[in-house]
Amino acid sequence: MITDRELRAVARERNLPVDVVEKDYVLGWILFGIASSAASGSLAFKGGTALSKIYFPGRWRLSEDLDFTAVDESEMLVLGTGVMYEVPGIVQKASGINIEMKGDPLANPEFFRGKIKYTGPLSKNNIKIEISREPFIGKVVRKSVPHTYDYPKFAVKVYALDNLLAEKMRAIIERGKIRDYYDVWRLLKIRKFDKQELKELFLQKCKSKGVTFTGVEQMFPADIAKKLEPYLDTWLTRLSPEPLPELETILAELKISLKDLLS
Repeated sequence: MITDRELRAVARERNLPVDVVEKDYVLGWILFGIASSAASGSLAFKGGTALSKIYFPGRWRLSEDLDFTAVDESEMLVLGTGVMYEVPGIVQKASGINIEMKGDPLANPEFFRGKIKYTGPLSKNNIKIEISREPFIGKVVRKSVPHTYDYPKFAVKVYALDNLLAEKMRAIIERGKIRDYYDVWRLLKIRKFDKQELKELFLQKCKSKGVTFTGVEQMFPADIAKKLEPYLDTWLTRLSPEPLPELETILAELKISLKDLLS
């Protein structure tokens, strides 16, 4: 475990709140624990944390939870029990960080959802974790986790980048969270994707969950900026290592990119 002084130094260097950096640090150790557990072969890492931890470390908004999809026929009870009882010991032995599951994350046998309580270098806090199961579409790759903080070398199964993007696009329709708009906007801005393949992947993902896509305008209701504005500081500004453009700019640029992609 790194010291509180080292953690504060990282926070100053990255211009981020120290509690955000601490959670990011502990997230990585929990990811190591899961990658080292018997459940690792059955799980694919996804979501915003995969973007910040695997694909763009130090250059993406930080995320505060862990999301996985079960990619084989393993029973959720078996996977969840392994995470609950095996991972804490792995993390404690490797890092000195104490973690434990709170509540009953297996209350619903269809998924694993709960909070991990941890005692970090500076404070005690919680990290959300979810393992879901759904018809799997797209590619999974195995990637090394970039060596940051005091993590050892390890690798995880993770959604391919276009798969992450297609899922985030669907999430805009499903839940309309500011983090989804940001992630899609930035991915389309900094990376080139095969438009036809990405469009087909997005439409397949919508169909698999019964999400009806009627057009890009569906993603941008008239009051979208007003709805997202209250979450700008909570979900983006305090989690981003660099200044962000105005929300209206992000939405306008994203709308153009999605029309080009999906029309």
